[in-house]
Amino acid sequence: MADRADLSRPLLSGRIADLAGALAGNTLGGTAPEESADFLARLFRSFDIEPRWHPRLADIGALTAGAFGLAATSIPTFTACCRMWGIDFDADEPSAMTTAAAAAGCFHTLDQYNAVDVLHGSEPQPVKLSVVPDPVIRTHP
Repeated sequence: MADRADLSRPLLSGRIADLAGALAGNTLGGTAPEESADFLARLFRSFDIEPRWHPRLADIGALTAGAFGLAATSIPTFTACCRMWGIDFDADEPSAMTTAAAAAGCFHTLDQYNAVDVLHGSEPQPVKLSVVPDPVIRTHP
């Protein structure tokens, strides 16, 4: 939408309503889902549209920590998540599109992950996308 700054308010309103409809009932997820949810909620409400996505949000760091058996207070950074899932991501030059693509790859690989197989000695099979990951893990008290 940013590329089409000449959109009329009614046309833009229709596109925002379409986006709201597409998100209705779904779970928002990503690297900072609270920020995304806040931004989208403010955007939708500016067009008199009430957000209707699932109230629980999916943070890839928290989900990755759980899948890998990390302590609940040891949430990996996004670049560490990419490394752990084998997703290619250039942390030195991230863009919204490359970050979104890498997050989608992490979620896809997480969906394919089977803890029972891993417990029996198999490794998760990552989806290859291109990562120069940062192994830093955020530790929260």
